Amino acid sequence: MCVLLIHLLPPVYFQNLLYIINTVVMKRNINIFLLFALLLSLSKSVSAQYCTSGFFSSGCAAYGDACNSVVTSGGTTNISNLLTGCTNASSGSYTYYSTMSHTGVQGGTVGFVITNAPGDYEYYNIWVDWNQDGDFLDANEAVFATTGSIAPGSTASGTFNIPTTATLGTTRLRVRCNYGSNGTSCGSSSWGEVEDYNFIVMPNCTTPPAPTAASPVNGCLGQAATLTASAASGTLKWYAGSTGGTSLGTGTSFTTPVVNGNITYYVAAENGACASARVAVNIVANPSPSITAQPSDAISCPGNNTSFSVTASNASSYQWQYNTGAGYVNVPATAPYSNVTSATLNITGTTIGQNGYLFRCLAISGPCSVTSTPATLTVSATPTITAQSNDDTICAEDTASFMVVTTGGSLTYQWQVNTGAGFVPVGSIPPYYGANTNQLIIANGSPAMTGYQYRCFVAISACPAAGINSTPSMLTVKPKPDITVQPLSDSVNASENSSFSIQATGLNLSYQWQLNDTGVYVDLFDNYVYSGTKTNTLHISNTYQSKNNFRYRCLVSGECLTGYDTSDEAILKVGPPLSVNGLKTYGKITVYPNPVTGDDMILKMEKASTGDITIRITDQLGRVLVLEHVQLSGTNETHVNVNRLAQGIYTLQLYDNQHHSIGSALFTKQ
Repeated sequence: MCVLLIHLLPPVYFQNLLYIINTVVMKRNINIFLLFALLLSLSKSVSAQYCTSGFFSSGCAAYGDACNSVVTSGGTTNISNLLTGCTNASSGSYTYYSTMSHTGVQGGTVGFVITNAPGDYEYYNIWVDWNQDGDFLDANEAVFATTGSIAPGSTASGTFNIPTTATLGTTRLRVRCNYGSNGTSCGSSSWGEVEDYNFIVMPNCTTPPAPTAASPVNGCLGQAATLTASAASGTLKWYAGSTGGTSLGTGTSFTTPVVNGNITYYVAAENGACASARVAVNIVANPSPSITAQPSDAISCPGNNTSFSVTASNASSYQWQYNTGAGYVNVPATAPYSNVTSATLNITGTTIGQNGYLFRCLAISGPCSVTSTPATLTVSATPTITAQSNDDTICAEDTASFMVVTTGGSLTYQWQVNTGAGFVPVGSIPPYYGANTNQLIIANGSPAMTGYQYRCFVAISACPAAGINSTPSMLTVKPKPDITVQPLSDSVNASENSSFSIQATGLNLSYQWQLNDTGVYVDLFDNYVYSGTKTNTLHISNTYQSKNNFRYRCLVSGECLTGYDTSDEAILKVGPPLSVNGLKTYGKITVYPNPVTGDDMILKMEKASTGDITIRITDQLGRVLVLEHVQLSGTNETHVNVNRLAQGIYTLQLYDNQHHSIGSALFTKQ
């Protein structure tokens, strides 16, 4: 890329490029990235199209309106263009002095002195294209303008600052001499001259000395390596190559990716854009051991022996380490430990004090080692129950479960039940499952098991005699609704009352009586005939012979039952009515004469009343034949017209103005 960029540069840029290479890169004041940035900047300058004509209608030839000299100061290179005068009249009074450059650093100060030619009074302006976009129109790019004209042969001087954000590399500085007023960077006027120069912007930094790093470094195949370096100043940055690339890490140490062979990394001390030469750090890759079987946790009773083992390939030696709470250290080759530098570590006579120790092994091959995963030594006579079982409530025939959560390695479990005479082991027979696991399952629970208590005896398999019991948990089995006494069929005479009853067990029971008089059962609701339709006893008032062979049943629902438990069917037998003299009168009313032989009947109430009453007369089929509203005024009698009634037995019902039943009576029409 750098070669391509150099190739693109016209010859006028080679002086600046040679200066950069000789002064900056060869003296190691800047890294290759900055060189690339400078070359890129130079290439941008090539493509930037500055205005170079059309400045003047007459120029400098007629009256000598020209700049005699331009001198800068404060840079590592400065412009010194002396006694030029009007030498560019033939080129439109414009000259690009491509071999003259001012070189300054970001944030630095530039001094200048402009000498006016002896021709006339002139105005002067200076611009610098800080962002290298091919014009002088951006903020802060107009760096100087005279406040008035300068006499022939006089000078204009001053300073301006290089912005800290100025783009690095070569850009353009423009000086304009203009007669009559200050000119613009590209505008046209009558008389004057324009001169362009190179302006090179450099970073403002000091190159630190090269760092010191240990090399070569022993690395291990398949493992990362840690490299270290130090520097007198600057920030240490690590790279994969001797030039180019992005930083892999920062600081005095760097952990590499996994080493797969001999490899070289590089470190440099950097101060902003200035960097020292990169120092090579070579890694020599050595074979690494590999652990193929990790050590396992061990559980031991106090006084018992135990061991930890590891299997590794390409290992020439081993070193066991333990962590008693303050970090890993080598296991001493003293009792109770032995074989601390072999693949199997032996521990003789474990103690409670060793409970919780962590053990790991280093498998070693030359300068390389690999560390196993840690294994825990548990020395305890009892496990730990971290979560007790909870009480459980189920419906009859459902499944209950009790579970404990434990720690302690290899454990044994035995569930126990207390039915009222103390805890005994639960066998692995129905309805029990999992009696020797941490979860007991009880299938097809029975209400008879309500109140049973369950607990689990947990022991470490290495110490089966010493265990602990979990907290007892209670089982509650709720019964499902069940009809225990079925309804019985009933036989009555017309106008007599009947009832059907059931008995049921269960929780939060609900009842619904149903009638089948057409081949289909339908729900009953309380009315003047039926009452108790949503209880366990259905009452039927004033039966009619038309209800003969009506069928009744009850649906029972409650907790633990989806749907209903349906009773047996009960049949109502209704025989002929009793004789007229045997007809009954209900409530607090009477009718007479009874039987009625004419068209008028007297209704008499127990007490005098004032207000509206409703008289309703139905036949034995339940059809309403008379419905009258009567206004009473302090009397207890009223006449009822029965001339429309045929011979037969009828029911008279009386209601107050709130539709509450006052009473009823049976009568015969002859």
